[in-house]
Amino acid sequence: RYFSAFSDRRVVLEAFRASVGSDVSEFAARIPQRTLLIAADKDDITPVEAQYRLRALFPDARLYVIPNVGHLIHYEVPAEAAEQLRRFLDEAASA
Repeated sequence: RYFSAFSDRRVVLEAFRASVGSDVSEFAARIPQRTLLIAADKDDITPVEAQYRLRALFPDARLYVIPNVGHLIHYEVPAEAAEQLRRFLDEAASA
């Protein structure tokens, strides 16, 4: 349903190659800004254990794990993900 919104097949292929060609762990140590990672405990592509390892690579990161959700958090529970992001940004604004 969502992937049909790509403009053409070339764009889908580019997105796929980008998604499997590298990941944020290659760059995490060089990201000094506070970072929020949102993960799902039913993710069959990136297990929660890998998310905890990723968090440790950042100088300053927080990990929020959403229960009973799969890989596509932004489609499955967008309101909950947005709420966590709002809280994270509010904390930064009040600091």
